[in-house]
Amino acid sequence: MSIGVIPNETLFVEIVLFLVFVAIVNYMVLKPYLGIAKERQDQADKTLKEAQALAKEREMLLKEAQEILEKAKKEAQQILEEAIKKANDEKQRILKEAEEKAELEYRTQIEKIKQELEEQKKVLEASLDSLVESLVEKVIKG
Repeated sequence: MSIGVIPNETLFVEIVLFLVFVAIVNYMVLKPYLGIAKERQDQADKTLKEAQALAKEREMLLKEAQEILEKAKKEAQQILEEAIKKANDEKQRILKEAEEKAELEYRTQIEKIKQELEEQKKVLEASLDSLVESLVEKVIKG
């Protein structure tokens, strides 16, 4: 079955014109479109890489911040423990000093009372001697 197409010079001209048309379309439409598509793809790849780098940096900074926070918590706990220990030591020192002072005051007062008792005893003995002498004189005279 024959379609009835006979190649002639118009067919060759049409083929040449079609090829010129394809070349023009390729040069004016297809290449710029593919260039824009490649630029967009490159930009998307670049943005993705930047996002991944930023995500890694964020994770690293977050980890570093957590480490700093943990270190600060430990240091704060240590400072608190040291402050409590110093306060307890100071409390014990003050209590010991107060006890020693109270003990010294107690002993001083006891000693003072003993001295006063001795003095009163001597006064009483002197008074008693004088009273006995007076009684003896009255008994002898009387």
